[in-house]
Amino acid sequence: MKLSVIIPVYNVENYLKRCLDSVINQTYKDLEIIVVNDGSTDSSLEIAREYAEEDKRIKIVNKENGGLSSSRNAGLDVATGEVVAFLDSDDWLELNAYELAMEAFNDHSADMVWFAMKNVYNEDETLNTQNFQTKIYCGDEVLAVFLGTNKKGPSLSSCNKLYASKVLKNIRFIEGKTSEDIYFNFQAFSIIKKIVRYDAELYHYFQRTGSISCGKIKKHSFDCIEMWNKVIQDLESKEQIKIAEFNKIHNIFTILLRATTFGVDESFVEFEEYKKAYLKVFRKNIFSLLNSGRLDFKRKLAVILLYLNYNLCGLIARKKLKVQLEETKGAVVWI
Repeated sequence: MKLSVIIPVYNVENYLKRCLDSVINQTYKDLEIIVVNDGSTDSSLEIAREYAEEDKRIKIVNKENGGLSSSRNAGLDVATGEVVAFLDSDDWLELNAYELAMEAFNDHSADMVWFAMKNVYNEDETLNTQNFQTKIYCGDEVLAVFLGTNKKGPSLSSCNKLYASKVLKNIRFIEGKTSEDIYFNFQAFSIIKKIVRYDAELYHYFQRTGSISCGKIKKHSFDCIEMWNKVIQDLESKEQIKIAEFNKIHNIFTILLRATTFGVDESFVEFEEYKKAYLKVFRKNIFSLLNSGRLDFKRKLAVILLYLNYNLCGLIARKKLKVQLEETKGAVVWI
């Protein structure tokens, strides 16, 4: 059974070889490796071409710059495998990741297989790949595990999941937005009938300065709220809507905390309006955050500080950030 691996590429010359090496050296060999060059201006395309000359499983799709969603969609449009996976070009995999996942597809007739991912800050960090458990979700459990609970967050990333291509036949990422995984996966999980989940950490999620998910807040940082609103609009169960609403509130808290810690990009001229509106929503829902089991003590303290004084919360958070930067050798991380 062929697996199509879609790798969007944009100006990642410093990371692309590591990513491609982790794919071409997979113990599972029946791969279609689709490298989508999203208008790179560095040597990324040349690197991809060098690899394609050595490994005929690699196909290169060239396109004008359109963002991550556009690149993933371009890959989906040409993928021919019975199973589809996504891999970000600054990340990399354990070499047996796809073999384990494809075994699960065959053994359990699954529509999706997913494994754990770990935030890493350098190549030397090791992952927990041993003594893992396998869990199977069917029927109503499928959408429930996507949404999460008040104690456990939702499963949003597309990169640690393998999808039966039939599931994605009529599903595409919303282009021009970030947090695109939210609504894409909601649509997929709404169709899927069986999931196999590995607890093994098989995906290295590299945290680097300058990536989309790090640094100063921009207007697109609030795209996740729009995505959750689309999910809520499509849900019918009151209990599921309640959980999705909680996920949205949790995202609002995280964005505001990042804003007061990292600051706001100068291009985001409407931020004060956004801050005023979303602080109001956050403060209205503070008890749902505090009473949930999803936040540890430090995060609950951050919730209280943000509720009481936005600027004071930022002052304390920035001191904590300074320590984290020293520990992670300058990587910008979530707080």
